[in-house]
Amino acid sequence: MWVVFGVALLARLSVFSVNSLRGEPFFQLPDSHSYIETARSLLEHGAIQDDAGKPAEGRVPGYPLVLALIFATGIASPLRVTGAVLVQCLLGAWVVVLAARSSRALPGYLGVLPVGLLLAMEPSAMAYSNVILSEMLYSLVLLLALQAWERYLRLQDTGTLLWLGAVLGVLPLVRPIGQFFPLAVLPVLVWARWGRAGMVRGIGIFMLVALSPAIAWSLRNYIELGFYELHSTGPWAQAIFAQDVESHSSRNDPSPTDSYIKPWEPGFGTDQGLTSREASVQRTAYFRTTLAAHPGVAARQWLTNCIFLMGVPDSMLAAILLEHPPKIPEGSVRGRIGWLGELGLLAVPVALGMMISLGGMAAIPWLLARWGRWTPHMQKVMCFVVIAVLYHCAISSFVGHQGERYRVPIIPFLALLLSSGVGHLIRGTESTSGG
Repeated sequence: MWVVFGVALLARLSVFSVNSLRGEPFFQLPDSHSYIETARSLLEHGAIQDDAGKPAEGRVPGYPLVLALIFATGIASPLRVTGAVLVQCLLGAWVVVLAARSSRALPGYLGVLPVGLLLAMEPSAMAYSNVILSEMLYSLVLLLALQAWERYLRLQDTGTLLWLGAVLGVLPLVRPIGQFFPLAVLPVLVWARWGRAGMVRGIGIFMLVALSPAIAWSLRNYIELGFYELHSTGPWAQAIFAQDVESHSSRNDPSPTDSYIKPWEPGFGTDQGLTSREASVQRTAYFRTTLAAHPGVAARQWLTNCIFLMGVPDSMLAAILLEHPPKIPEGSVRGRIGWLGELGLLAVPVALGMMISLGGMAAIPWLLARWGRWTPHMQKVMCFVVIAVLYHCAISSFVGHQGERYRVPIIPFLALLLSSGVGHLIRGTESTSGG
């Protein structure tokens, strides 16, 4: 484990060193500003407020709270984030260690090094450890949930069940995409507790603990801001998806010709005097109306986004390491593959990232076909891993941009699947040779 941690940290610090020596270090993306400002507000006011002291939307509080704690130590500040990036490199290395440790509970186990070294050199895991975004923290919490699940399967006690619910409850406070994940895990939990005394009570306690943080934050938003969503980016992403569906529909419905800001554009509603709640409601209504009018096109667009999410090489490492990276073809898997050829030696780690992503997805049917060879404990652990991948892939595919970024939190799980699949293949070959 120390070898894995050392290699992972060294890789991330190497990227950090190159990044910090640039004329303008690439530590922030457009979304980084809102995380930093939310953290600043938490640090200075103990609440998320605007400059006038009124409640503001900000970001969900999980990642900004971590940033606020880092700022409070003095090693970083809202204007000087270098120290926060160093801490995030440590978090990124710890993600690798947790994934390597989790591999021991999966079938086809070949040791901690295959998963550990794969993730240590995986390009998106290295790159997103070096920018102020919530992906690494979300990955960390998701892996803690996997470990809590495996521990609960072994102990079957109330304490570990509460810990599992608490960790899952934190997920939507780091990124809103996690708000329905406890419901996705629920069928496996019912399976694990089936026939045990107090099954219904235990599941009820789990759901209460797992869903309470998201419900509490939604109530906060409703009371102070007038909308129920965890964050307004959800309805906005829905509107962007709906506009993509409209633009690809056979009818090709014309967009409104008025001069108002459209639902899929930033700032929607501000020119019409809409409240945040009214803007979110209209965006959601636009999404539902468009999908109802073009269900076939919507399904095709969702599948296209899913392929893009899993199939394209990640561009973040090139953006960080290259002073003048080649232009990225957006929305085209074929164009992105051609872009890979322009990276020179950097194409090697980027291609490794593609291998992990596509190999992990391809391993799912291969592994499930060998379901009967596993112990019940391994079956339930594998269920959690597969559900985590499929759930996040399904939800993220409603966003037609930044596909490779939304893949980052499940990269450790894809590496686990790939390693498990290769382990099965090797052991199957050894068995055949021995026979």
